[in-house]
Amino acid sequence: MPSGFLEGSIIALTGFRKEERERIRLQIEECGGVYSKTLNRKCFCLICCRAGTDMVKAALDPTHDFGVPVVGMEWFLKSRNEQHVLDPLSFPIPPFYNLQMTACNVNQAANRNVFQCLVKGGAKFSDTLKLSTNYLLVPTLTDVETDRTKVQAARRNNIPLVDVAWVRRSAKLGRVAPIMVVRKKEPPAPTPVPVYPTHNVMSDANQLVRQILQSRPQLTEPSAAPALRKAADIDFDGRPESFPIKSSMSYKMGSVGPDAAIMLYLTQADGWRATHEAKLQPLLDSVGGSIGQPATGIPPTHVVLFGGASNTVKLLVGYSCGAHIVRRSWLEEWLATGDMPLEAPHAHPDTKRVQDHWRDTLVRAGGSLSTGRVLAFTGMTILLITHGHPRAGDIYTILTLGGATVHRVDELPPAWDHDALGVDSPGDISDVITMASPPDSDRGPLSRCGVDAPLTSWSAVVPYLTQPAVTPSVGSRYSNYDVVFASRHSDG
Repeated sequence: MPSGFLEGSIIALTGFRKEERERIRLQIEECGGVYSKTLNRKCFCLICCRAGTDMVKAALDPTHDFGVPVVGMEWFLKSRNEQHVLDPLSFPIPPFYNLQMTACNVNQAANRNVFQCLVKGGAKFSDTLKLSTNYLLVPTLTDVETDRTKVQAARRNNIPLVDVAWVRRSAKLGRVAPIMVVRKKEPPAPTPVPVYPTHNVMSDANQLVRQILQSRPQLTEPSAAPALRKAADIDFDGRPESFPIKSSMSYKMGSVGPDAAIMLYLTQADGWRATHEAKLQPLLDSVGGSIGQPATGIPPTHVVLFGGASNTVKLLVGYSCGAHIVRRSWLEEWLATGDMPLEAPHAHPDTKRVQDHWRDTLVRAGGSLSTGRVLAFTGMTILLITHGHPRAGDIYTILTLGGATVHRVDELPPAWDHDALGVDSPGDISDVITMASPPDSDRGPLSRCGVDAPLTSWSAVVPYLTQPAVTPSVGSRYSNYDVVFASRHSDG
């Protein structure tokens, strides 16, 4: 039996499966060490199964200043064999340590140095894409061939896509680099000349809105919001309808400024893309646009639904970040005319009520119209307790692209630890979302950490976005929709 050579050293683990983590924990304790579920400055070292986990990224990121060495199991096994603690700094992990990778359409001859860099850096390659694959390597993220079987499978299973440029950045940093999509900058489009209708009612409405926006881009005065609502909702022939205000400073749901590139999320469009994407790409290039996905971390300006409004991650991200949600007819008109059409005539009927509610709530609360985006979680600082849930990445994406500051942790520490949680004090947390079942199992640990922010199950996020007038669950943070949102925006 090994002796207690670790002498109370605190050791954290990351990347291991539950059974393997438990086995290593027992071995650490048998050797006199103390196992920590979280990473903090008290840890002697962090033992990882592979590079790229959240804990490894935090430990190696100089901005976090943890000062905790990251090692593999080799350090522990050799220390145990020699019965004394070896210097963990002598056992640094390579940048791609134990990463399971698969390549898709990457020319090995032209990128030989890239593959050599990955293998020498500890990566392991497989010809087939598996659930255990950590990354799918593609030539470039700016023009992903989405009709490829591996790409489609990776997206279905939330496996991140990386490109050759990412490998070079990671090798230069000596650690897994953030995934970035770099788009070519297009010259800004000229400011459109305001066009006003001749109809007196619409002209009066446009003039009113134009005066409001020019004098106060941030609607903070109580009189401004009702005036804008009155101008934007007019009864034509007994039919209440909204119309885009044709002004150079117009506000439409999800509008973006002239310098912002168009980012499309397409749902259920694989067959359509196979026959139309080649014609669509030049039109996207002309406006600096591209087709993306939530995994890239870039919010969409448009979500195009080729079927019904099922609550896919793409659609929920569209709701959370205020994107236009349109039918396929919008793309087809763009292809037919060569000019990007207005979104309103192509708004998807199954999503219009939700978008209108978000837009009206922003106006009622005196929210900012300068960005033209309705961010569903703006102003929230959320602690997300994942408990290893497979959908944690999706919830994190929806929240962050919706404007929230999210601090993610697998398990709560036994007491408040700002290093482990990434938050300075319990009072900085506005909301806690847990992926535990039942959710109340986290109330005790939260109380011990001194966090008294409302606790909500992750299952309430979807009804909060899609059914704002419906109470998702008793005692839910998001049941009183208008009060929650308005209280966060009442100061403009």
